[in-house]
Amino acid sequence: MASTAPKYDSTMDSIYERATEAGDQFAAAARKVGHAYLDSYEKTVDRAIGFELKLADSSQQEWLKGLIETQAEFARELTNSYTGTVRSLLK
Repeated sequence: MASTAPKYDSTMDSIYERATEAGDQFAAAARKVGHAYLDSYEKTVDRAIGFELKLADSSQQEWLKGLIETQAEFARELTNSYTGTVRSLLK
């Protein structure tokens, strides 16, 4: 009967180790996907802001041009803040 206790302990230890390893692999994959999502999000927002700035440049109204440029700058700052915060959480 004494021989079954070590076998049980080693089995539980190996199950725990495999579960921990699987959890670590899952977390690493989630971080990788999170970074890919943020990269894609940044590129998309940059393209949209570029389009807005082209629209602002084509405007003949200075007040409209200023409004669009201000909104684009706000969107850029908000995006940088968001992605920076999320990236720090993914570490």
